[in-house]
Amino acid sequence: MVAAIGMTLRWTVEGQEYDEAILQTGRQPIFACWHGRILLGTYFYRGRGIAVMTSQNFDGEWIARIIERFGFHAPRGSTSRGGRRALAQMRRMAFNGLPTGFTVDGPRGPRHKVQPGAVWLASLTGNPILPFHAETDRHWTARSWDATQVPKPFARAAMVVGKPIDVERNVPATILEEKRLELERSLHQLEERARGIKGMPGLLRLVVVFLRRLEWLFFVLLLAIAYSVTAAFAWPEDSNYLIYSAMLLAGAWLVISVVSHVIRSRAVGRLFGFVAWVYVAATILGITAEVAALLDSAGFTVGAFRISVLRVLQAVVFLGALLWLSLAAGNFLDRRIQQIEELTPSLRVLIGKILRISLIVVAATVAMSGLGIDLTAFTVLSGAVGVGIGFGLQKVVSNFISGIIILMDQSIKPGDTISLGETFGWIRELRARFVSVVTRDGREFLIPNEDLITREVINWSFSDKYVRLDVPFGVSYESNPHEVIRIAIEAASSVERVDGVQRPPVCWLTAFGDSSLDFLLRFWISDPQEGLTNIRGTVLIALWDGFQEHGIDIPYPHREVIMKTSLQTTPQEAPAD
Repeated sequence: MVAAIGMTLRWTVEGQEYDEAILQTGRQPIFACWHGRILLGTYFYRGRGIAVMTSQNFDGEWIARIIERFGFHAPRGSTSRGGRRALAQMRRMAFNGLPTGFTVDGPRGPRHKVQPGAVWLASLTGNPILPFHAETDRHWTARSWDATQVPKPFARAAMVVGKPIDVERNVPATILEEKRLELERSLHQLEERARGIKGMPGLLRLVVVFLRRLEWLFFVLLLAIAYSVTAAFAWPEDSNYLIYSAMLLAGAWLVISVVSHVIRSRAVGRLFGFVAWVYVAATILGITAEVAALLDSAGFTVGAFRISVLRVLQAVVFLGALLWLSLAAGNFLDRRIQQIEELTPSLRVLIGKILRISLIVVAATVAMSGLGIDLTAFTVLSGAVGVGIGFGLQKVVSNFISGIIILMDQSIKPGDTISLGETFGWIRELRARFVSVVTRDGREFLIPNEDLITREVINWSFSDKYVRLDVPFGVSYESNPHEVIRIAIEAASSVERVDGVQRPPVCWLTAFGDSSLDFLLRFWISDPQEGLTNIRGTVLIALWDGFQEHGIDIPYPHREVIMKTSLQTTPQEAPAD
């Protein structure tokens, strides 16, 4: 039943980039939501292999059976029974690369009161907590302590994902309590946001515009009553016709006025209102043929094709309607494609762009064919446009084609960390003309796609998320080099961002320097987008602490000067008083 209803839901999603950003760092999120939204969360995150703690009571048993059918894992335990064993199992799953999840106010409440399980697991694993909330506009509410929400078929659903909450490892209990309260506040804020989204503000805007024109509605109703009375008492036909025409015109004006004011662009709304009112009024009054003949007479003929005011208006209306439909369909399909987890981020962007461009081209072609325009007449025009593009728009076309090449070969993807000249940052978005790169200091560079094709680009995460960094240092000649290497490796391994398991640090003696033994410490990290200078500085601080603890000195540079000839000194006489 959950799968059948879920297929009919129409989703609006916000904050999905937070989930993707966590995956790009090589970590897995710890999902957190209220117990009453477990059905919506189960369908939305199906197939992710998420390990969700479920209680050992009867309610936990049926929940475990449901979520396991959607590709979830269900360690059994809760804050009241079996919690430590389930938490240890989830910790092992997290270290094996699986995402985890909690209904943070379960299994028995109190409702909307966060329990510490998610915060504990984040502190043990280093994975961030990813809060989310889902709401539907039409649903059944279960008579349970958590008021479980069961969506109705074809309902509108809103999924809002919040900012990740990081919890450092081995922090005191006071910090864990602060993080628990932060998670609770975040879930309350997401709930308010989700309710605002699923409340359909477009429909609310339509209702407000309609309520502001109630006098027109009453006027139409009065005309309808008057028409019914005159028809019943067999009034003269001319009077009845006038009342009927006035009723239709007033009703049309009411509908057109409401629709034109719902359109957010005032210019487009006014143009729509004017064109629609002229057409509807002419149709009601029965003068459509006369108006069409008048507009068609104002024109001129080019070869076998006639251009008139009527033909231009028809082209604008027809082409505008088809383009609007194509853009709406393209946006709808693009949102659906972005939710397909099986596709890579760059492939999602590429498919979305191809669909949008294809729909626009099809809409323009259908519009011109529907207007009776011979498309073969554009052969010469297309050649002239091609020459113009070759001379004047070659940079624009070059950037567009370069963007398509980048998306097809997947050399650069959203979330990759790149270096281009003096710019170092991670890719936030791929556009048709440029790539958005966000640096560590918060600046956003819009780099043309052509530069990423023609210039040398360093992609720190192209085929592997790991990046090796080097830290050179020197110690005094009185130090034991074997001891120095051991201390350096231990110091680097103690830093949280340094990978000390799969690719442990190494240290080599590289030279006997003028005043020191020179070493090179090499270590690997998996999150270059978090910064390179800061991790080097953290490793150097760890080296300093290790050397201070073991009494290893870092020498000052010194020079020894040998004089080959003796120096003669001449005593100076004391100055006279």
